[in-house]
Amino acid sequence: MVAALAAGAAPAIVALSLTARDKGREGVSELLRRLIQWDVPVRWYVFAAVLMAAVKLAVALLHRPLVGVWPRFGDEAYPRGA
Repeated sequence: MVAALAAGAAPAIVALSLTARDKGREGVSELLRRLIQWDVPVRWYVFAAVLMAAVKLAVALLHRPLVGVWPRFGDEAYPRGA
């Protein structure tokens, strides 16, 4: 679990360290400032949320006739231990 978290954070850590080495504190501040600057209209967030729900519904509607039961919706994306 810890290794997976470290592997997921590694690109961000490398980006921050290389930016700090190359451009110093100002470069890191500029890089981090971009994380909170959202120039995207709200409609795209709504589109993304509706798209995720539509895909999940479409898969469930296909799963039911193909497998014979409704898919199990829960917190886990994939079964563990596989």
